[in-house]
Amino acid sequence: MEDPFLLGGILLCFQVYFAHKDKGSSTDKPQASDSSSGLSLLWGEHRGIFTLVTILVSVYGFLYILITTYFVTYITTFTTLTLPQTLMINSLSLLLGCILVPIMGYLSDLVNRKTFLITGWLIFILLLFPLLALLTGNGIKSITLGLLLMSFMLSWIVSMVTPYFSELFPRPVRATGCCFAYSVGTTLCGFGPVIATTLTDINPDFLGYFMLILLLIGLFTSFFIPSFKKEANDDVQAILQSNHLISDLPMK
Repeated sequence: MEDPFLLGGILLCFQVYFAHKDKGSSTDKPQASDSSSGLSLLWGEHRGIFTLVTILVSVYGFLYILITTYFVTYITTFTTLTLPQTLMINSLSLLLGCILVPIMGYLSDLVNRKTFLITGWLIFILLLFPLLALLTGNGIKSITLGLLLMSFMLSWIVSMVTPYFSELFPRPVRATGCCFAYSVGTTLCGFGPVIATTLTDINPDFLGYFMLILLLIGLFTSFFIPSFKKEANDDVQAILQSNHLISDLPMK
């Protein structure tokens, strides 16, 4: 199988089929109906949140696959770099991403995550075509700089988007919504390399336009995300207050 993400689509179809089958067979078992109604509750009362998270997962997945995997093919095809050189640069960009994601996530806990995410989309949009120009240069230094900066922007987006996979869903459907939206999103983004290859075969410049569309979709979707900064601060204050009260209790 050339695209392993297609396996996710097949498993997703089985999941939907068995979920509906369990729902239909549980009419005479009231106790089992509560556990099998997750998808119905998700689609009936939280359809908007499900759609929002699915779009975010898809855009994030498309960008992740393009930057971390497809760019290896893109650089070796349209520049003079060899495959070992490109793989070495790609490994450095992945290492940079591993370092930056937790740092950017920490920063998102200190400021408004929604504002931080929107800022990341805007900066990525402004830098997209200059970074692609660096990636198509013939110098190894310019290509390295371009891929490292791409990894930096991807880390910015990833660290902001992934917490929303669970935060946006209410507790009764949190696990169902997160897993189901992630399954749909990753299935869609699995076609990223195929789409990118088709576009670059027509015109290499089309890859930039494709990524620009993804970034604009992510930016537009982010405006509909509710802010969790106040709620997060309230939870932290409650935990700190409870710990303070516990520490003040007399020890026997």
